[in-house]
This record gives sequence, structure tokens and C-alpha cells, in this order.
Amino acid sequence: MVGPIELTSNLSIPYGDSRISFTLPRGWHLLSILLPQDPEPEKDLGTTLTRGLKSPLGCPEIKQLAARSKGVVIITDDKARPTPAGKLTSLILEELAKAGIKDRDVTVVVGRGLHPKMSGSELASKLGRAIMERVNLEDHDADHGCVAVGKTSHDVPVSINRTVAKSHLKIGLGSISSHELLGFTGGAGIIVPGVASRETINKNHLLVGKFNARFGEVEGNLIRADAEEAARITGLDIIVNVVLNSKDEIHSVHVGDMVKAHREGVNISRRVHGVRVGELSDITIASSNPGGTTFGKGLKAIFAADLVTKPGGTIISVSPCEEGISSSEPFKEMLLSNPGPKFLFKRLREGELPGESCVLYLFSLVKKRKSVVLVSNGVSPAEAEKIGVGHARSVEEAISEVARREEKANVYLMPKGSITLPIMET
Repeated sequence: MVGPIELTSNLSIPYGDSRISFTLPRGWHLLSILLPQDPEPEKDLGTTLTRGLKSPLGCPEIKQLAARSKGVVIITDDKARPTPAGKLTSLILEELAKAGIKDRDVTVVVGRGLHPKMSGSELASKLGRAIMERVNLEDHDADHGCVAVGKTSHDVPVSINRTVAKSHLKIGLGSISSHELLGFTGGAGIIVPGVASRETINKNHLLVGKFNARFGEVEGNLIRADAEEAARITGLDIIVNVVLNSKDEIHSVHVGDMVKAHREGVNISRRVHGVRVGELSDITIASSNPGGTTFGKGLKAIFAADLVTKPGGTIISVSPCEEGISSSEPFKEMLLSNPGPKFLFKRLREGELPGESCVLYLFSLVKKRKSVVLVSNGVSPAEAEKIGVGHARSVEEAISEVARREEKANVYLMPKGSITLPIMET
């Protein structure tokens, strides 16, 4: 048995609104503290967005698009994304008005995919009451009001929100950050899963079994490619996507074709949030900061840590989980049942689980490759055991437990794990 552990190296890591201090054992070597850039926000959003709408990347300008339109739909993401939809929508409405489009001819559709319905206060927080009073507003329902518009080359039937499908001008809003299924959020994701039917979302997400999905990787991502094909079929005319800093302030704006403008934003997001690393660690200590109010949302930091942790290594996830395991009861139940990847994928393929469960499929693969220890007050030790992860009351307790089997280890520290994209140097 390992004797008393001598600790060195004073460090700290965010835990919700506070910080936790801890030390590393002697014999553990801190490779690096992986921190993304935190750039200044865009100083003149109105001018920048107006310029983008007049000179979009790879598609006609908004005035030309609006000239042939009898009805306009602006599709925004929901509360799960930090996109400042109200601010963007207000500026877009100004440009549409210049093209003769009245507010009453504009519908804002909240593309929440399979996420829970938003309350009135949540919609007001997302859009602002002034916007809600100016335009028509619709909260997408994946189980009702969708119409078939075609099928992708991956044999995924494309069924889309009826209001979106019949609108002449379709504008998609979003923010661009690393994602485990789509590689990055934004772009065509506002159509699939945003305003797609449950069947379309499920079958699109099931493509996860046909390629190696990697957090922050769009090249070769079949889910992303299929969503973009579905968005072309639907007729998404233009996107307005933003890259945010850690305070959810707009750093850059990307307007235009849903692929070209999105990839431009992806490149910026990689520069802002990407951190180059030269080797894998034995142990990665990752905070869910600045997100992770639930364990489900905190998975983003675990997926990021997975990129730089050796097979057989350990991820220590530091996440308060103030709102518990998940705001979605089905997702929570599935997490607590801790299904293996084969069983989970079989049930997904048979249509017995929602497409969002593909995130659990990827998480189950992480748990097969590595140990995960959760430091959290919001998830109990019993719940952690059911999920299939270890549990500790503090970072030092987690370190002490791991150190009993790892006397020597190389360590990465990720203070802002949910917005950090580790990039391995080749």
C-alpha cells in the first residue's frame, strides 16, 4: 500500500462562482495549464453585422434575398446555447425593414430540437420582450407540425418545421463552439437538429456509429455533412453565426452561406478556444467552467479532456452541477442506468431512445478508455456510481485516491474546460 502522499505545487481551479485550491503529489508533473484566449468583444456589432448582411460570404446579400420573399423566418437556438439571439434579431429586423419586410411578416422559430420547451421567462431572456412583441413567435415541436421535404444521401428522411419549410427566406442564427456530435455548433445545426422532426434527428444522430466522432472536428463528420445536406434540401438561405468569448460576449460575426460562413467561424473558434499540446497526459483535471450547471452540460469538459488524456488515464471532472444531473428526465434516467455502448447503440438504432442519447454513447466510449472521477456537490456518490464514474468531495480527495495507484504522472489542468479545445500537434 502507498504511504502518506507528500503534496507540492499550489494550484486552483474554478468551481462554479468560486475557486478550489489544491496541491499535486510529489512525483506528479504539471505539463501545462491549458487556457483558451479570452479576446475582447466586438466593439461595433451593428456596423459589423450590417456589413456582413450586405456582403455575406458565398450567398446573395440580405436585401436581394428579401426582395423575393413574402414571408421570413429567423431560426434561433434555445437556452442550451449562449447565442445572443435578441441582439442579433433586432439588427436583422432593421436590415429587413430597409428591404420592405415588415415585422408582422417575420416569424422567429426557436429551434430547440429535442430539448425541453422554453418558458415565457426563458424566451424573454433569450430574445427580449421587445422582440417578442414585434414578431410572430413559434417554439418548435419535434413531434408535431413537421412536413417532409426530402431525403439525404445517407437515407435520412428530412422532415422540418412547417413554418420554416413554407417560408420564402430562411435565416439561421447560432454560435460556434466545439461539440461532441457535430464537431462544432452553429451552421446547419439550426435545421438539424434545430427545427427537424424527432425521426430526422434520431436518424441523423445515428450516423455516429459510422465514423469516429471527435470533439471539435468537422472534417469527416457524417452527422455534420448529413445536417448540411438536409439544410440545403430545406433551403436555408443565410446564417448569422457568432464566436463568443468566455463571458458570452460576441468576438466575431460570420454571415453568409451555411457552410462557407460556418467554416470561417470554425477557424476563428479554433484560434480563440484552441490550445496546442505536444503530448498526452496521464491525468487531466478539468473544470466545467464557464458552463456545466448540470452533469449533462458538464460532459463538454470531459470530452475536451478526453482529447489529451492517455488511454487508461484519468479525467478528474470538477463540476458543481448546481442543477443536478440533467434538466431532461429521460437523459437523467439513461445516465443513471449506465448502459454500455453496444446496448445503447442497439436501442438507439431500434428507435427506443432519443437521438440526443448519442452523447451518452460517446460518453460510454470515454468510460471504456479512461477512468472518470467527479468532484461535485450536486451529484451524490450513489448517483455517480450509477453513472459509472468515481466521486470525490474535493479535488484533493480525488487526487489522493488517484495517487494511490499513480505515484508518478504527467498532468494537464483545464480551468475553462467547457470552452477549451485541445489540439494535438503532429
